[in-house]
Amino acid sequence: MDKATRKKSAYCVFLRCFDVYNWKVKNQTNAIGAIYNNKLFAVGLYECSINSQVFYSWVEQVLLPELPPNSVIVMDNATFHKRQDIQELMQKHNHTILWLPPYSPDLNPIEQVWSWIKGLRQDWRLDCIDKLFFYFMWLCGSF
Repeated sequence: MDKATRKKSAYCVFLRCFDVYNWKVKNQTNAIGAIYNNKLFAVGLYECSINSQVFYSWVEQVLLPELPPNSVIVMDNATFHKRQDIQELMQKHNHTILWLPPYSPDLNPIEQVWSWIKGLRQDWRLDCIDKLFFYFMWLCGSF
């Protein structure tokens, strides 16, 4: 279920309606991934909030082993992207980081991919994120 979807609704005429719902996200899976040659790769699924430590681990353990030599990595200005040791790790492996201008998700192609995946999840009514990414990667020929 999408975070913005209501569980219940009420229609009242000339009466105040009240309802209580706990809007805290439960069992949310977050994804980190990269695009290369218009294909999604190096996808990591995490059952926690993404912070600089999680992102560093993903870069070190998932992205770098799959990244072609001397790549140019384009990143937005998310706080967890900016950690100094992440930049040093990329430079140590001869990769270059280019930063997108602040507040410009329209220039970040992976934002369109995430939007498409969220739409597929709703269309296919999949609750299992692993299956969603398996089908998505298969559909795009990323295997």
